[in-house]
Amino acid sequence: MIASVILSTRNRCFFLKQTVASIIPQLSCDVELLIVNDCSDDDTAAYLYGVDSPWIRVFENSQPQGLTRNLNFLMQQAKGEYIIRIDDDDLMTKDRVQRQVDFVRQHNYDMSWCLPEFIDEHNNRFSKQKNWGQQYVLEMLDSKNMITHVCTIFRRESVLSLGGYSETFITGQDWDLWKRIKTAGLRMGMQQEYLTQVRINRGSVTLNRLGIKDDRTYFFNLLKVCLSNDDLNGAINKVRECRRYQYIPYVVIRWMVGERRLDAIRKLRA
Repeated sequence: MIASVILSTRNRCFFLKQTVASIIPQLSCDVELLIVNDCSDDDTAAYLYGVDSPWIRVFENSQPQGLTRNLNFLMQQAKGEYIIRIDDDDLMTKDRVQRQVDFVRQHNYDMSWCLPEFIDEHNNRFSKQKNWGQQYVLEMLDSKNMITHVCTIFRRESVLSLGGYSETFITGQDWDLWKRIKTAGLRMGMQQEYLTQVRINRGSVTLNRLGIKDDRTYFFNLLKVCLSNDDLNGAINKVRECRRYQYIPYVVIRWMVGERRLDAIRKLRA
């Protein structure tokens, strides 16, 4: 088997259905999907039980294990030469699997990543990650992780030889793994294509860790995603959306001034 797509899920049945729907057309005798249900108490178990595909394998945890342990478990169960990551609220483009497999084989990479677009809770695309370039991303890796976990593909045996994900990490397990791959001298490379849609929603791991739950803070953080990728048009649209919902626009503008985003301020005043 060529590739195994792996994902861990917990209480996100609504988004999970969309994620699986984006993957199923890409499955075949060469590509499988492995899902671990980490003790969901919504409709996830019933949904997964009803999914009919010979290339999907579902595992049920009797106790919550967390993302890191679940990913290591799925890697052990996988049959594919390559592991492809996705989360239970993100979407793949219709040909992501094939394009990533072709790319890593062409360049003989042990690990590779594509670029993400960002979507909100309603599947509206509002920004995309800036293409910082492979050399810069790898040079910065020791101090900053600019590789989106759910955009990656890696050779299963190469990562297992390093011990997989370190289970000392609850979050940031991907950054730790990329640094160990780099230190081991394995081949890494960026695929300059947008093949994944990463959802920013109130239930995401990142926003939960930051304590972001209310609408106002949620909108502001969508804005920060835009600005961190130098997407000023996307940022301006989010400011206007904040205004439409009567959130506090001067807070946003002060944040932009603090980051010296003067071009954005001029456009807002236009």
